[in-house]
Amino acid sequence: MILSIIIPYYNVKQYTDELLDILAPQIMEGVEVILVDDGSRIPYKTHYEWCKIYRQENKGVSAARNKGIELSTGEYIAFIDADDLVTIDYISQIMAKMPFDYLDMSWKSLPGGDQFESKLNTENDRLRNPSAVTRAFSRVIIGNIRFNEQKQAAEDAEFIMAVCREGLKVAVVTDYLYFYRTYTPNSLTKRFMSGETATKRIIYHYRRITADMTDLLEEIKRENEHHEVYVLTERNEISEISRYAKVMEPCKVRGSELRGEPTPYFSQILPAPEFDIIIYTSQNAINGIYTWIYSFCHQMADKYSIAVLHTALNGKMIEKLQDVAYVKCVGDPVKCHTLIMMRIRDNIPLCVYYKQSVQILHSTRINPEWKLPEDRDYIIPVSDVVRQSWDIPHETVHNMTYPDIRDTVIKLISATRLNTQEKGLERMRQLVNMMNAAKIPFIWECYSDSDPEIKGITHHSMQTNIRQQIRDADYLVQLSDEEGFCYSIVEALEEGTAVITTPIKVLDELGFVDCKHGYVFGFDMSGNIKRLLNVPTFTYSYDNDPIKKQWLSILGKGKGEAAVRIRCVKRFRDMTLDKYMEVDEECVVNARRAEEIISSGYAVRCE
Repeated sequence: MILSIIIPYYNVKQYTDELLDILAPQIMEGVEVILVDDGSRIPYKTHYEWCKIYRQENKGVSAARNKGIELSTGEYIAFIDADDLVTIDYISQIMAKMPFDYLDMSWKSLPGGDQFESKLNTENDRLRNPSAVTRAFSRVIIGNIRFNEQKQAAEDAEFIMAVCREGLKVAVVTDYLYFYRTYTPNSLTKRFMSGETATKRIIYHYRRITADMTDLLEEIKRENEHHEVYVLTERNEISEISRYAKVMEPCKVRGSELRGEPTPYFSQILPAPEFDIIIYTSQNAINGIYTWIYSFCHQMADKYSIAVLHTALNGKMIEKLQDVAYVKCVGDPVKCHTLIMMRIRDNIPLCVYYKQSVQILHSTRINPEWKLPEDRDYIIPVSDVVRQSWDIPHETVHNMTYPDIRDTVIKLISATRLNTQEKGLERMRQLVNMMNAAKIPFIWECYSDSDPEIKGITHHSMQTNIRQQIRDADYLVQLSDEEGFCYSIVEALEEGTAVITTPIKVLDELGFVDCKHGYVFGFDMSGNIKRLLNVPTFTYSYDNDPIKKQWLSILGKGKGEAAVRIRCVKRFRDMTLDKYMEVDEECVVNARRAEEIISSGYAVRCE
């Protein structure tokens, strides 16, 4: 065997499938591919018979690579991480450079994440990054050297320092051969750089390291067994240090700990704030997803500490949540036990480090091309209608609600998106014509993302909460083709407001009864319009307790951070809420947000 390609694998099937598709046309006689599955939740499988799969208990990437070396038989060895990519001529380019002791190849990041690259232009150029995947090695040079299994990160550097010694025959591929995927969520590198691994980065700084500083050498040797070690110095008289640490001129560097002499170049890697639950949404519209978040946070805040990460929630929406959740735009690293994703087409944010992930299915499978994400631990449909449309075995967990204090007035109302066909815009037009023809006077207030432009309907933009308006109405109107859950119907029933609806399948699950809770019209709007003159009165309750118990079994025990009332002592502009907070103004926020404001000197905790 000439070349062995070793792929350590852990829970990144969609990326690895793409990698093997690129390797497939390149496989030739004398080349073997060994994939070491390091205890993934679902064992990796592929239809490519040339890919030899070995599965072991989870021991880490170093153990997986070492197992690959043990199983391989090639004269040369190359490593590819399972979530990265290579070129269509990766194998032939490496083999064309043989013989060599080791080979350096140009590399760069894939689009979509942080961008880095290292372009080698001549045979004399060398890679500066201590990475095993951007190199290939002869088996003779590797010998008995192995990756340090005691390190959770930065294991490459130690391996490269030991293998890539002075005086060896080095080959260079100037073309880009390797492509890093820097946007993989929960990756080991990202967890390391956020201080979430047992392996740390220790920084030593001495203006000058003299030959008699042998105690320092011994200390660096010990630290290198478990941690990544950097040494910043203007002059180093102990050359052996470079075998155990990355030695460089003083420059800006982040690390877990600084030892030696003080330096302004050092900045500390701070641990990310930690929550029981993080909810992520990329939507900025007031819709069923926002209502789900609002209701879930208010129902569960006494059990769990909750953060809501978003891309574009406005100040009013945030204000409705901040008494029970830490609300922040995505960016800085955050940790949680459970990450809850709101939309199937959203990628998990890079800044979130989690132990388990939950995907909420809010919608029926309207588009047959929609696919469920493969990297979620739980899939939760919000109704049996949703579950059946996706044909999945997962347990239904109905949406919770959170009613506000009520007052009573009466009118006709809708709260719906109108930018998609299935929401029933043409049926709304038909209903207006039917009511006019029957000479039934009406006032119809429509809260929507777009103006229906129907004479007789008054349009209002979406708002965070229209419970008051719903309870003031005779009817809530919902004329969709289908709904996965339909918050607006449940909210109306909770408020004692009757509903005009089409025969969507989820009505039975919601406990809706025709002629008791309102009236069902056919999808062609067939039905007796005169019935609307007899407005039903009823009582209806939606039981959140069993749903809450389902979530408790999924999420486990939490800390339940309480809300805190704070009083402003200095006028400031709250960037999160996009408004000014005045002196002596009081507000209730979640504990994490209160800590931020108080530590900045703008407020104090109310007694």
